Amino acid sequence: MNAIHLVEITDDDVAPTIEFSQVVSSVVEGTPQLSVFLELTESSERIITVDYVVSGTATAAPDVNQDHKLESGTFTFMPGETSGSLDIIVEDDASQEGTEYITLDIANPQNVFLGT
Repeated sequence: MNAIHLVEITDDDVAPTIEFSQVVSSVVEGTPQLSVFLELTESSERIITVDYVVSGTATAAPDVNQDHKLESGTFTFMPGETSGSLDIIVEDDASQEGTEYITLDIANPQNVFLGT
């Protein structure tokens, strides 16, 4: 006979989904700041984190001719929050160049599902 009995209670709350509020943004070089918004489909009682990776043809610090100031990192939603922004400082470099692009990818979701 056993002296201990364990009861497992499975959480039935569905994690929210995270995605960018817009797929594409456009800005003119020298615009002080561009905010790219991340949104959750619903609030959560848990801390939510997602990594974001910055890539593309536009260069970031410490490049001498940097186009923007935003490095890859981790974005955090505190319990109850449903939106937040990645703020990109857009530089007005002196280089004559064509249109450049910044790509933001989100990955490694914690307590959240990735949207489409």
